[in-house]
Formats: sequence, structure tokens, C-alpha cells
Amino acid sequence: MPDKSLDDWSLVTASLSRSTKTVMVLDLVESVRLMEENEADIVHRWQGVQRMVGKLLVQHGGRLVKSLGDGMMLEFDQPQTAARCALAVQAAMPGFNLGYGVEQHLMLRIGLHTAQVYADAMDIYGSGVNLAARITTLAGPGEVMISAKVKEALVAPAGPGEVVTSAEVRDALTDGLDGTLEDLGECYLKHVSGAVRVYRVGAAGPMPVLPSRDRYGVPLQPTIAVIPFEARSEEPGHIAVGDLIADAVIAQLSKVLDILVISRLSSAAFRGRTTSTNEVQARLGARYIVSGAYYVSGRSLVLMVELADASTQQVIWADRIIGTLDDLLSAQSEVIEAVVHATTHAVLQREVERTQTQPLPTLEGYALMLGGINLMHRSTKREFDRSREALATLIDRHRHVAAPRAWMGKWYVLKATRGMTDDLQREAHAALDHTKRALDADPSNSLALAMEGFVYCHLQKDVETALLRLNLACSTNPSEALAWLFSSVVHAFVGDTQQAIFASDRALALSPLDPLRHYFESLATAAALSAEDYLRAVALGEKSLRGNRTHLPTMRALVAAYWYLDQQEKAREMAKTLMLSSPAFTVSKYLQSSASAAYPFGKKLALALAQAGVPSR
Repeated sequence: MPDKSLDDWSLVTASLSRSTKTVMVLDLVESVRLMEENEADIVHRWQGVQRMVGKLLVQHGGRLVKSLGDGMMLEFDQPQTAARCALAVQAAMPGFNLGYGVEQHLMLRIGLHTAQVYADAMDIYGSGVNLAARITTLAGPGEVMISAKVKEALVAPAGPGEVVTSAEVRDALTDGLDGTLEDLGECYLKHVSGAVRVYRVGAAGPMPVLPSRDRYGVPLQPTIAVIPFEARSEEPGHIAVGDLIADAVIAQLSKVLDILVISRLSSAAFRGRTTSTNEVQARLGARYIVSGAYYVSGRSLVLMVELADASTQQVIWADRIIGTLDDLLSAQSEVIEAVVHATTHAVLQREVERTQTQPLPTLEGYALMLGGINLMHRSTKREFDRSREALATLIDRHRHVAAPRAWMGKWYVLKATRGMTDDLQREAHAALDHTKRALDADPSNSLALAMEGFVYCHLQKDVETALLRLNLACSTNPSEALAWLFSSVVHAFVGDTQQAIFASDRALALSPLDPLRHYFESLATAAALSAEDYLRAVALGEKSLRGNRTHLPTMRALVAAYWYLDQQEKAREMAKTLMLSSPAFTVSKYLQSSASAAYPFGKKLALALAQAGVPSR
């Protein structure tokens, strides 16, 4: 029997014309806020913008398809005239902002795409129309974004034997403005399958959604410079001690994956100089500066150390540390370890604090990365949600960088395992979407592979696939500590205790100064529990808890470790602490969410939780 819906569609399309058009969508940035602040003024100025656009449409041979309230949809026969018109519109916008503060400026974002569209007297239709609207979302205030289809027309042969060069395009488009085309690479758009190649026409705006591609390599770690310490004693034999201290601190800080350290060859140039932190930052590009002085008396050593935030010129940590010259010369110097530990902790806390208190668009990439990673391991919902906001902002800025998407995958796992969703498959799909996109950006990225294994284990409960991904991560980069850590957990779940201990030891050895050391120690307790080494599990769990007293998996593991050590009272106290921190937690929720529930490991842990007083339901 024929499909009547197809006949109906044929009748509809027969009444429409079909042609290739360049669709332009322009949108007023922050229109809701502007209207709320001064509705009458904004309506009046917006009408002026609409009249200006109407005049330029006539000049460029375009047509107004429809007004979108706080935006407009236009169509053109030629991509070249559409691009010229878009730049002319943006060039005219400053005239509507004279006499107004920056917060009251009217700013437009514009997107263009060339496609086959259906049209009638009232509107235009088709997937190309929707894509033009999506491309517009990639434009920052004052910017024009175009698709590859538009770009091809701008640089393609314009006639027999004639090729439009980039310089000619610039001249034709801008009449004196910078009309160069900037390739922003493959971009993922909401509700659009596959990546879309996008270009910016003209200069970047004041707050671009997509930074220039030469900024994609901006490091996602804060940078520290260590200046040689100054002598407070005048004994000639001790002059080199300041260099020795700085060299040792640099060597240890360089082992911290979340921090970039300026080379000693560069920072040593500031030895003995009275220099402001601003100058050091300008010369070395470092956000944080470690400096200080030392005093030597016999074999005794006294360090005065300070860590400054160069951008604010504030000292964020300072201390007086007492040691010996013999300790300083040892491979495991307690003095140097104290300086490095305090420095990394202070930088981490500073960046997390900035992520919580400052508007996300004002933060550097490394602040968003550190804040996003660390806040997801905090206990409150506000901090957890802020973690996602930070990572999402970072992803928007660096769409071609794998790490932020990999960590976002883990965020969705934690959301599910914490019982913050009623749709585990939805969270699993979101998590795998992020890890897939991370691997699309960098197929050999060991962090992304490790996170994908983490997702398969904890959300899909597919232990076999999880181990395949984790083994690939470990072989791709044997120094990827998180891959070994997650591998140890999966091996612990399935009862492969020997491999679990080996992997957890490897993870701990690779992360001696990691800001998330408490997380490594927490997950390493799973290997110890699997091996029934309860003393080791308690040692690791208690140490982890000192680093993060609200981490649910740590408390859960400690309940079991105490119980099977016949320290039932401690187990019950820890269970009470767990319930105060997470009142909705139950044994049944643990069994429903954990991949370990299918194995003796999970059943044994659940039994200890129930016997220690955690509610069954």
C-alpha cells in the first residue's frame, strides 16, 4: 500500500521553490539581560539596527526572510555579497553604542552557510537553514562565522581563468577592514551529526567563542618560576646554596604533571636582582613566583620562602623552614619536599578558589582545568556542578584538545555513581560521547583511553571492554598514572589481586606529588581490600581521608577494612561519618551502581557496610 505521507510531502514540496542560497543569521548578544535592564531603550536602538540592516540588504541584493525578535534571518544569491553585507553590518554597529557603557553595548553575532533551501513567500526551510543558525552560536560578540561552503565560494575561481586570491577577497569584502579568513578547524555543533569546518571572517572579537587556532596549544597548567634564593650570611662557601635550593625545587616541581616549571637557565637570570613580580611575569610568562632567602650557620640551614601570584602581586603562601645542609644534599631532601608540597597545594587551592569565585570567561585555561578536576571530587552539589561549568567552558575554548573532554567523561561517571541521576544510560551515553570526541581529537591520548575504560567499567559495567581500553592506555603511555590506577580497580573487582596490587603500586609511584594524591590513595585501597591486606587498606584510606575528608569511596573502603580487621567500633564510627556526609547512601544503591556487585569483592564490601550500620535501603 503506498505511503500517503510521501504523497503529502510531494504536494508540499511542489508548492515550494528550491534553490541554492547563502543564509545569514544574526543574533543580538545577551538580549535578555539588556531587555531586563532597560527595555524601552533597547527596543528603540534595536529598531535602529533593523533599519540599518534593511538599507544594507538593498545595497547587497539580499532579502529579509524573517525577524527573530532579537535576531534576523537573511538570504543572498551569492556568498560574496552575503559576506560583504555581514562585515558592513558589524562595521556599522559601533554607531549604536556611542555614549553607552560597555555593559549596555549592542553586539551582534553572525553566521553564514550556503546550501540548497526550500522557499515560499513567507519563509525558507531545510537542514542548511538550521546549520546557519548553529554556526552563529560559534561567533563571539562582533564576529562573523562562515561554513566551508561559503569559504569555498570566496576563494574559488570567480570566472574563466580567474582566481580570487586571499588578498583580493580581503579588499573586496572589507573596503579597508581586515577581511581575512581564519580557519578555526572542525567544530561540533549541538544536534548536528559530524564535525563542521568553520572559518572566521575578519578579526576576532573582544570575547571570541573560538580563539585563534594558534592558541589551541596554550598550556592547561599554571606556570611557576623559581628564582635563586638570596644569601643572608656572607660566608663565601655558602653563596652557591641559593642556586642549589632553586635547582632542587625546580627538579621536584617538574615531576608534578599539573604544573609547568620555567627552566633554571631562564629563571637564574634574575639571581640577585631587585625585581618586581610583574617584571618576572612579563619576562618569563609565569603566573606564580617562588623566591626567598636562606641563612647558614655551621651545618644548619634556615629557609624563608614565599609564593607570589604575579598577576595580583599577592603573597599566597610563606613559611620559615629549618633543616640542614646534609639534608639539602640528599636525594630525598625533607626541606625541598616541604617547599614543593606547600607550593603545589597553595597553587591548587588558589586556582580552585578562582574557579569558584570568578566569572568563568575571565579565567585562564589552566585555572578552568585545575578547578574542574578538583571540584568534581568535592562533596557538595554546588562544587560538583561548578566543575562541569568549568570543564564546559574549557571545551568551548579548546575544542581540539582531548584532556578537557576526557575529564568531562569522568564527571558523568561520578554523577551517576553518586546517585545524582535517574537515567544511567543517558549519563553513560554522555560520558562516552565526550571520551569519543577526545579520542577523535587525539586517537593515542592515554588519558582519554583511561577515562573511556573508567566509563565502561562504572557505567556500562562492561569489565572486559574496560580492561581492553585501560591496557591500551597503559601500553600507549606507560607513565599514565590514572590508567594504572583505574586498571588496579578493575582487577580488584574481578579478583585478580596480584595484577591489582602491581597496577596500584605503579600508579602511586608515578604520582608522588600529584595534587589528587588523596584520590590515588583512595582507589589504591581497592587493591589492598582485594588482596585482604586490611592493614594496608587502612593506612591508605586514612592517609587519603586526611587529603579529602568527604570522599565517599574512601569512607566506604575504610568501613570494610576496619570491619575485617575486627575493629568493628571504628567501622561503625566511619559508617556514621559516611552517612552524615551522604545521608541518601544505602547498601542497595551501592550494589545497583557498582560494577563490583557482580563479583565477590563487591558483595563482601556490601556485607561489611550493612553490618557496620549503613542502611540496606
